[in-house]
Formats: sequence, structure tokens, C-alpha cells
Amino acid sequence: MTLFSVRSAKRVGSSVAAVALTVGLVSSALLYSSSPVNAQDTAAPSADAATPDAAATHALQVAPAPVEGPAEDALVQPAPDGESTVAPAGDPAADTEPHGAIDETPAPQESGDSEVVTPPVVATEAPAQDGSAARATEATPQAVPQATPQAAALAFAPLAARTVTISGSAQVGSVLTATAANFNGTNGITYRWVSTTANNRDERVIQSESSNRSYTIKPADLGRKIFVDAYRGMWEEASSTGVLVTQTEQTGAAANAQGINKVDNTVSVGLSGWAPGTALTYAWTLGSASLPNSSSSLTLSPSQAGKDLKVVVTGKNASYADTTRTVSFGTVAKGTLTPGSLAFVSAPSVSTGAAAALNGWPADLSVSIEWRVEGIWRQSTTVLSIPLSAADLGKTVTLKATIEKPGYDVASKTVSAVVAAGTIVTTPVRLSGDARVGSALSVAADHGWNPAPASYDVQWFRNGVAMPGETGLSYTVLPSDIGDEIVASVSGSVDGYEHATRISDSRTVSEGIALIYDVIAGGPAVVGSTLSATTGIYLPVSAELSYQWYADGDAIEGETASTLAIGPDLLNKAVTVTTTVSKTGYRSMDATSPARIIQPGSRVNADVTVEGNANVGETLTARPGAWAQGSEFSYQWQVGGVDVLGATGSTFELLPAYLGQNVSVNLLVTERGYTPGTATSEPIEVQAGALTPGTVHIEGTPVKGAILEAKADGWPADAALSYQWQRNGVAIVGATAALYQVTDADVNTELTVVVLCTRDGYTPAEADSEAVSPLAGSITVSAANVVAGGAITITGSNFVSGAAVRVELHSTPVVLGEVTASGTGGFTLNATIPSGTTPGSHTVKIIDPDTGEAVAEAVLAVSPVTPTDDSAVPKPDGNGNGSGTGNGSAPVTKPAGASTGLAVTGTVSDVARTVGLGSLVLLLAGLVLLVARRRSES
Repeated sequence: MTLFSVRSAKRVGSSVAAVALTVGLVSSALLYSSSPVNAQDTAAPSADAATPDAAATHALQVAPAPVEGPAEDALVQPAPDGESTVAPAGDPAADTEPHGAIDETPAPQESGDSEVVTPPVVATEAPAQDGSAARATEATPQAVPQATPQAAALAFAPLAARTVTISGSAQVGSVLTATAANFNGTNGITYRWVSTTANNRDERVIQSESSNRSYTIKPADLGRKIFVDAYRGMWEEASSTGVLVTQTEQTGAAANAQGINKVDNTVSVGLSGWAPGTALTYAWTLGSASLPNSSSSLTLSPSQAGKDLKVVVTGKNASYADTTRTVSFGTVAKGTLTPGSLAFVSAPSVSTGAAAALNGWPADLSVSIEWRVEGIWRQSTTVLSIPLSAADLGKTVTLKATIEKPGYDVASKTVSAVVAAGTIVTTPVRLSGDARVGSALSVAADHGWNPAPASYDVQWFRNGVAMPGETGLSYTVLPSDIGDEIVASVSGSVDGYEHATRISDSRTVSEGIALIYDVIAGGPAVVGSTLSATTGIYLPVSAELSYQWYADGDAIEGETASTLAIGPDLLNKAVTVTTTVSKTGYRSMDATSPARIIQPGSRVNADVTVEGNANVGETLTARPGAWAQGSEFSYQWQVGGVDVLGATGSTFELLPAYLGQNVSVNLLVTERGYTPGTATSEPIEVQAGALTPGTVHIEGTPVKGAILEAKADGWPADAALSYQWQRNGVAIVGATAALYQVTDADVNTELTVVVLCTRDGYTPAEADSEAVSPLAGSITVSAANVVAGGAITITGSNFVSGAAVRVELHSTPVVLGEVTASGTGGFTLNATIPSGTTPGSHTVKIIDPDTGEAVAEAVLAVSPVTPTDDSAVPKPDGNGNGSGTGNGSAPVTKPAGASTGLAVTGTVSDVARTVGLGSLVLLLAGLVLLVARRRSES
């Protein structure tokens, strides 16, 4: 059975006939070229072959059917039972039936070697029984001539079937997607979406042919089948199996809880994803009981606290099944009672006791009072005052006020204060005089206070601002004071009592006309509170006052009293009051108060803590407590209770100036819809910081007389350093500078220096240097024995670098030369022993030119001169004659002339001298004879 659609027939058009004719011609050519002519074909030609053209070509005769659009190729496939079928490209699988499927009857197959080829079919639409067009009708085969098996094999080569399938949920609002397969490429495929009745009637195009593979199901498609056709060019096409659109629940519909589930609040149902035109109903339940409420919102009452709240939302829509959603709000929380203000009337003291006042508390609730002193219960009552005794001085007195109401959380306010010292009993300060321009207002010199101060201090104020220089007992009213309020502040002090101040009665400066100033709408500007109209100044005082309240500039009908109860309808509106002063004979005048924007209630404050080490040099961090999410925080750090300029971040660095003082942070919390909240951290005392010690080492050559320097490294730049030099671990008296000169006492000892570092705000730190062992200067001579008048080399070491010294020969001092020590503390001096030096033991000494003391010495033996050739003996000039260097660079100075040689260490006679010279001559003669003998022997 062959399947073919009406749309396929229209699309194929005349191109199918042309393709069929071409196939016939090609098949005939193949038959004639590859096989002998069948005898039956030549002997008994058909009627259609009677013409010369038919006999000559054996061409396939196909009558093209009329079409109304582009054509597409058809696939010719052999049937399993030997018959052939013609199907459009993309024919679905055999076990599925596309929309409007019809049967095609194959032509009978003749006997012989050839088989009959089913001709192409042309589908045409036929009216349905109900008058509408059916999805498809049968196609009529066209006769074609027989072909040889070779040609048939060529014509019926198997090709993969083109298909198009639909995926997605067949429900209103869902998206269907078409997937084409086995086309010659994916580019250029177009899709057309159609629908029919459930029995494949009444075909409608629901989405025109385009490259869009998707289609969104609409309510009009409910109960109908949806198909998709895929095309590529004029030769490829496929049709899907139809899917039936059914009615289901609205899967995208959602409902959720809105609002805070708490007494006095309104909760509501939030909706999303419901189809347009859906009718919604609401069924509320509290616990197991139904509530008489069918709207989408509900205002919670105190009796509903502690019970579970739910609502069932049902949606009805002709395109969907009834859809229900259940929203659970959970247990209804108790409401919040808003306590009024609680404050001490005055600072608690031994003389006055403690008294407090309530303001703005709910009128329908009773307030319970509890007093405690230093945390110990004193009394529970409804009385707002208690007496205090001297034993309570310096202790903390606490007052707690509490209100309760069914369905609400218990609410309370607490105030605390430290019991103060006694207070001077004062009497009112009264002004005297006329408050008109040019008149004088004055106060008395004595006010009868007990105990009386030695003197009183007076300060005059205009509208609450002190007037510079006005500190006398009287004040003369100026023209600029018209309408201003004039008061005098009188204060006094007595040892053992708090400083006392009293403000006089006020006087308003006037010029005799009706005036009115400073009208305000006082009281909390929140829903549920009451505003009161007050007037700062108006004249004359006997005039009548009338009132009119306004909201956003519009008069509030009936509100003409001095007070206004704020209702919910005034939320976020600007409320003002206009006060009119009038009296017969005076010109009426009115004034309007500044606008008060009505706000919602305030919230309970949380806390703030401080983290970090409270040591100088460390950084503290402010940590806000459990404030509401979305709050904004601002900070002000304080030291000693005073704000630190610019310290408004969440962190605070501890400077040395803060040592020993208490640090705290004030937190300001703001949140939209709420009044700002505040909190102050517990004060933390700043402790000294810890210094990180540096190092110290000694620079310089450690020899006697050298200057050593203590070098400190790694210490803070702003720290102060002090030094103490030590010898063998014992402090050297007076050696407290960075520089130190080595003395005799330091030679061959361990010399160290201790550096002490001090810095504001930090604990002092110290460090010790490594020890050095100073050495004393020393000398050596090139020979232990030298002939008078002979040369000698004197070498020195461990002297002060660059120091000049004098070299002398003793007993009787004779200067051998002067030399300067090198950078390493050494020197070398080449000197000549005076020829007149007395033979014997002598001493070479190094003399400090500044002190004249010997700093080093060496023993030298001097021998007498033996007479010989004068040219072989240095000729003394009667003085020491030497030359020296300090490692080759020290200057040499000849000694000053001396008329005598060294001091005599023993008596020498002329005979002895003669004997000595004779001995020397004999010795030389012996040497000459010895040399001559050895030459003769050789």
C-alpha cells in the first residue's frame, strides 16, 4: 500500500510527469542496449505502440496531472510481495499512518522476465462526507511500459526514507519541535504546521511554511491533531504522524506566600504562570477550621496566633483541567506590642530618690513596674518612684516597665542610672522688667538656694542661644530681639554638690501687635500616635487659638482640635497644623507648623561588639549584632567618651595617644521604613603595645684610645634610643652616649653596649651588642742589640688609627722620631741610635704627645763602637736620627738637636776605650788572616 498526501501532489506538480518521462526514456535505452529484443514486444505491440514513435522508442507514456505548486520527487520502492509502490520522500515507518493516509492499489504484474512498474501517482483532494476537505485521498496510477530486469533494478535502487518527527508535550502552552531525517543536508529545510480534527478532517494551516522547527500549542488546538511537513527544494519532502492535543492541568501555574505571618499584618497569595482568563478562588483555613474569607489576602487577628494558616487556590480555565495550589504560611506568629518611652524624670540622687515617667504607652494596657538597685530587687509596684539613701550612692538603679496582651509578645522598656551625689536645692529664677525694646530685664543677686553658692554666674540667651558678653545681672532689649524668647541662666557651685543651674522664666519681646511664632506638630509622627499642636510665641497672650489640620496640603475634614490621632490613611503623608491667633481689636494672624511625614513604627535595637587586641599599634574591628537583614551601618569611634574626628569606619587603629584610655564605638543603623537604631559597644582600655626589638653592634677598632660607636638597626624611626656601655658586664659610669673612647681599664676586657628603646604607648625594649676585647698598643725592635750609632727598625701595632706618637730612647730621653699610626693602627720607624749612646741596657718608649705618658715600650741593648774604617761606621751628629712610616704613609720628623748622648748607665775611662778599640783592631786582623789562609788552601 502506497501513502501520499494532497500537499505532496500539489507540490510535485508537472515536475513529476517530466521525471517519469525521463525515467521511461532512460529505461528504454537501457533495454535496447543491453538485451535482445523480446519477441513478444515485436510480434504483438500494444495499441499504445502502434504509432511510429512508440514503436521506435518504447518510451514510457505518462500523462502528467495538473498541479498548483512546486513539485518534489517520489521514491519508487519494491514492495515485499513483489509489487511496486510510489511514496513521497520522508514516508513514515510501515506501522504508523500519517495524517490523511490513503491506500494505493498496485497494478497487476505480468508473467515473463520483465515486471510491471507502478507509475507515479497524483493525489487529489476530494470533499469529505461532512463537506470539509479530507487530509488526503487515493492517487490514480498511470500505465507505463514493461522494462527489463536490469532496468528495473536500476529504477528501484533502495534509498533511505526521509522522515520528520514531532517531539514535545501535546498540551496547550507547550512547545512542539520537528526533527527531519535522511534529507540531503540540513540547510534549506522548511516546515509547515497543520491541524485536523481527531479523525483527520478539517485540515488547517496553523503555521505557514518557514525555517522555524517549533510550534507553541494554542487553546484553539485543544482536541485537534497536529502535523508537520518538511520540505527541501522541489524534490525532498516528508510528513509526520499527527499528535492529539489533550487537556491537562496548568503545569506552570504557581502560588506562594506573601507578607509576614504575624498578628496585625496582612498576608496575601502571590501568583505566577496562570493562563489568561483563568478564574481563581481562594479557600483559607486556620488549623482545621475554615475562614470566611475568599479574597487573595487576609489580615491576621490576635486570636489566630499560634495556629497554622493555609490557603487553597483553585483555577478554572476552559483550555485546562482545574488546577489547584496549596500555600502554607506556617504558624501565625504573635504580634508585637510597641511600648512607649520610659525615662527618669531627673537623675537619681540620694537627695531626690529616683522617679520616672511613661509616655506613649497603650492606654488599654496596664504597666507593671519593677525597681532594682545594683541588680538586687527593691520593689514591684505600679509606682514610678522610690526613695534612695546614702547607702545607694554610686550604685546603679534600674527600672523595668512591662506590658502584656493575649496574642502578642511581652514588651518592656528598661532604664538605668547611677545614683548621684546631692543636689543643691534651688528656687526659680524670675525675670523682672518689661520685655519691650529699650527696656531692661534683670535677675536678682541672691536667689535663696540651699546651700547658697559663694557667687552666681549669669548668661543671657536669645531663643536658646547664648549671647556673647551678656553675663551681667541685667540685659537691655534690642530692636533685633522682637519676637525672640529671652531667658537668663543662673548657675552656682558648692563643694560636695553637683553644679546647679536654673533657667529663668522666659520673656518674649513684642511691639504690641498680634504675633504668632514657632507652631509645631509635636509628638511621634507614626501611625497610632497623637500629634499635638503647640505654639512657641503668640501675642497677646489672652488671644484665642483655633486649629486646622492638613494632609499633603488638603484640609482634614473635622480635625479642628489641638490634637490629631494618626490613622493608617495618613501613612507617608505630610501632616501640618495651622494655628490662628485672634482677639477683638487685633489683627488675626496664623502660622503653619513644619510638615511631619508620617512613618511606620520603630524597631527594637540590637547591639555592637568590638574585636581585636586592645594594644597600641593594633586595629580594632566593630561587629554589628543581630540587626535586620538589609540594614546599613555607620560608625563613630570614641576615645575617653569623645568622638575621634574621621574615625567613622568599621575598623580603628590604636595610636600611642590612646594608651590607658577607654575606646568604644557608636553604631547607627538605618533601614528603610524604620527609624534609625543605635548601639554602643562596651568600652575597652587601651594597653601598651609591644615593641619588636632591633639590634645593636659596635663599630670601630677596639684598641686603647680608639673611639667606638654603637650602631642600632631595625628600631622604629620615632622611637627614642639610649645607650649604656659595659665592661665585663658592669655599667661604665657616665658612658651613656653612642660614642665611647677605649681607656686603659678596657684593655683585655669584654666591652659591650646595651641600647634601650622607648616609644610612646609601648613597653620599652632593649638589646645587647656582641662583646669586643680592646687591645693596648705594643712595639717590637728589629734587633735586641745594636751598636751605638747603628740603625734599628721599630714596629708598632694596636694603636689608634691616625694617632701621632713620639718615639724616645731612655734612660735620659732622646727623641728617635715621630710617626702616625695607619688605618689599621700600625706603624714602622727606621731610627739611628745616637753614636754617643752609652753602651748597656736601654728602653725604647712610645710617648703620647697629648699626655706625655708612655703607652708602649721595648728593651734595647747598645754596644760600644769598635774603631775601624770611618766609612764603615755611621757618623753620629750627637742626636738620634731616624725615619719611619705608618705602613708607608706616616710622616717622619727628625728629633730636636741635643748636645749630649744617652744618660750614662756606668763609668767608662779613656783606658777602657783604648782597650776596646784595640780589641776591635785585633779582631779585624784575625778575620783578615783567616780569609787569606782559606784562599791559600784552596
